[in-house]
Amino acid sequence: MSNVIQVTPTIQGPDGLFYSGINAWECKGPNVNCRQAHREGRSWHVTPPQFPSGVHVVLPTYHYATLELGVEAVNQALRNAPTITNDEDLARYRKMRISYCVPQGFIDPSRR
Repeated sequence: MSNVIQVTPTIQGPDGLFYSGINAWECKGPNVNCRQAHREGRSWHVTPPQFPSGVHVVLPTYHYATLELGVEAVNQALRNAPTITNDEDLARYRKMRISYCVPQGFIDPSRR
């Protein structure tokens, strides 16, 4: 992860404030999912910004064939991702493989 690219210097968060932006790097591992994605031709690991408010944007994958596809997926998630409010929302969005926002204080059922 030594070749991290900060794709956007700042980005507007769900709270309307601006934060450090999207990061990306060409990824080949060591994580099992990273190695698999690389073999499938999705070598760009693209991550959304982390907001101090505690809101996290979760994407169904963080691996993309091109940097541009990854950045567009993150930007689309920042614009359109619904916020989960309960365990049922979380299960539904994961099953549908869509992006979602996790509000501050929400604990994944698998970690309770």
